[in-house]
Amino acid sequence: MQEVYNGIWREIASRIRPHLSTDAFQRWFAAIELVEADEAALTLRVPNSIYQFWIESNYLNVVESAARSVLGSPRSLKFHTANDSAVGPVANAYAELSEPATPKPPDIQTRLAILRKKAEEFQLDVTEEVLAFLAQHVRTNVRRLEGALTRVGSYQSLRGQGCSRQTLEELLRDILREEAKKPVAIDQIQQQVAEHFGIRPADMTAKGRGTNMVFPRQVAMYLARRHTKASLHEIGENFGGRHHGTVLHACKAVSVRMKNEDQFRQTIAGLDTKLDR
Repeated sequence: MQEVYNGIWREIASRIRPHLSTDAFQRWFAAIELVEADEAALTLRVPNSIYQFWIESNYLNVVESAARSVLGSPRSLKFHTANDSAVGPVANAYAELSEPATPKPPDIQTRLAILRKKAEEFQLDVTEEVLAFLAQHVRTNVRRLEGALTRVGSYQSLRGQGCSRQTLEELLRDILREEAKKPVAIDQIQQQVAEHFGIRPADMTAKGRGTNMVFPRQVAMYLARRHTKASLHEIGENFGGRHHGTVLHACKAVSVRMKNEDQFRQTIAGLDTKLDR
């Protein structure tokens, strides 16, 4: 069976290679093995957690697209590290969503404790000034904070030199842009989705259950879950006092449809882009 997995991975890797420089491909993909595959997911063995963080931060879409091209349908990704037998799903935009809501982000001092610990754990040679920059500018969640640290540490390791303030800003441009986004309100999402589907914003909170209203409402609930920190209960309250179970069902329904329908996935991506402006 491993030979089958090796063949699948060779095909996937051949589709990844054109999107990367030779150095980047050798650095991040040459040591990867496909160790398990089924109809839902692929499990990749990587040398250590740094590879997982870097691939998640920079190449996740490339890998998922290559896997879909080879296998004919989408697969989620899991990582298995050489020093940790635990297998966990890669975080991605279309993962199933459930309670609890996103916890309150840690304060700057806590972020700086976290960064020091991770730098030591990953054996990254980064200065206190770099850690302070990251703690100050990456505020919303720990996952993104760790990803920024890994990106900087890997860059320094490959180049054999430290990072200036300008280099940090260029290296982390996409992360800093995400951090600078203004929060999106649920009523903004309702307005945007209503306009797209040609219904009234008031239909989002109405009791009607016609298909022309239920489907846009589900999409708006899904986007509210993605773009806000509101709990399922809070989202339900903003959609006419609906039960949190209704919101969870809507999120799962939209996620499943996105995995199976390319055109629908593009529709959601377009709405995402408008909300991110």
